Formats: sequence, structure tokens, C-alpha cells
Amino acid sequence: IIYTVVQDSRAFLGIFAICVVAFANCFYILSRNGTPPFSGSTLFYSITYSYMNGLGQFDTENFDQNSNVKLLQALWVTSVFLILVIFLNLLINVVSDIFDKVHENKNENLLRELVCFMVESEVLISRKSIFHVSKICSSGC
Repeated sequence: IIYTVVQDSRAFLGIFAICVVAFANCFYILSRNGTPPFSGSTLFYSITYSYMNGLGQFDTENFDQNSNVKLLQALWVTSVFLILVIFLNLLINVVSDIFDKVHENKNENLLRELVCFMVESEVLISRKSIFHVSKICSSGC
């Protein structure tokens, strides 16, 4: 089930990463005007800030030292709403849909795994010793 979740949520994770990097870029550009920069001095720290902001670790104490306070606050609210509320709820929805799909095909997946097991274990069985008796019975009966 984990493989299916990762396989089916690749598009979501790509869009999520693009949004996090986009907000990180905006925070990085706006933090260059402040002293000290609130999201770090490099783009990596800005990405980390944006990601942690999306997970719920809010650090807005250095916003007041920046010249674009209102723009930063609007960007922060948009980031929280989009990444934290919408994307993470969408992730829950995607995972639950995948879970339902996997459990819907539970019997088919079980039979497929059993057939694969039988095919893999067929190598261990000698057909000549098993079917030798049946050839004798079929020719004599």
C-alpha cells in the first residue's frame, strides 16, 4: 500500500514542492530588505522556512523590522492558507482515495500475489517426478 501511495501521489508532491519553493523565493526576496533577514540569508534557509511554515511552525517575530510589513503579512497568510490548509487537506484526501482503491481491489491483489508465489516456487518442483505416475495411468487406463 505504501508503494501505491507514493506512486499515485507523485504529481501532488511535485505541485506541493513547486508551491513551497515559490513561496520560499518570495520570502527570500522580501527578507533581503530587512535586518536581520527573518527567513535566513540563503535560499535554502528560505525553503526551510517556507516548508516549516506549511507544517505549522510560525515564525513572524522579525516581520516588523522589514520595510514591507504589510506585503509580508499578506504573503504569509496566503502561504499558510494555501500550503497548510489546502495542500495538506488535499494530501489527506489523496491518501484516503488511494487507500479505498487498494482495499477495493484487495481480493484481486491477494490472488495476484498468490499466483506470483506459485510461479516463483514452480522452479523448485520437479515436474518429471510428479507427472511420471500420471503418464503411466493415462496410457494404461
